[in-house]
Amino acid sequence: MVVKINVLAALLGVLGGGLVLVSPAPAPQEPAVKIGFVNIFKVRNASKQQEGLDQKLGAALEREQKAWQEREDKLGKQLREELPLYEKGSAEYNKLKLALQLDEHRLKLEQQQILADYERQGLAVLEEFMKRLERVVGDYAAAHGFTAILLSRPVPAVKSREELQALNNQWVIYHDRSLDVTDDIIKVFDQP
Repeated sequence: MVVKINVLAALLGVLGGGLVLVSPAPAPQEPAVKIGFVNIFKVRNASKQQEGLDQKLGAALEREQKAWQEREDKLGKQLREELPLYEKGSAEYNKLKLALQLDEHRLKLEQQQILADYERQGLAVLEEFMKRLERVVGDYAAAHGFTAILLSRPVPAVKSREELQALNNQWVIYHDRSLDVTDDIIKVFDQP
């Protein structure tokens, strides 16, 4: 502990035969720590901007799926209508059957590609959301004097061993609800 003594008072006390009382200097004030919590799932679900992106992505997938389904239906029709025209086991029959099987295989690969593209686009949308969230929360924290804002989410009901193990990924199990700034973040999230 550092003790500061008023030198002039100490000299006067010693010279005058008096008693010198030494008191510790007041401790310097530590900066206040202000912590908040934000539920990113709630922000994402409340965002009109995010809702629009999700709808656009979903509509694109639906169009792709519809076009794919039309091609699959056409292939099925070919199988039902053209294959019976040839004698089973003939060269023409086997050639057509092989061609239709290749088309079927191409369609399956195309379906996988459609889903992979959708997932990739969804991850890109999520990445943009997270970047925007980081910027919005950072600006909010700086403007309101927060030391840190942590992620929060509700703890789900546990019904299986897998769900119990998933709790290891919980960010915050408990926090005082007055520290939750999610609603404030929602108010500013969609603003330009």
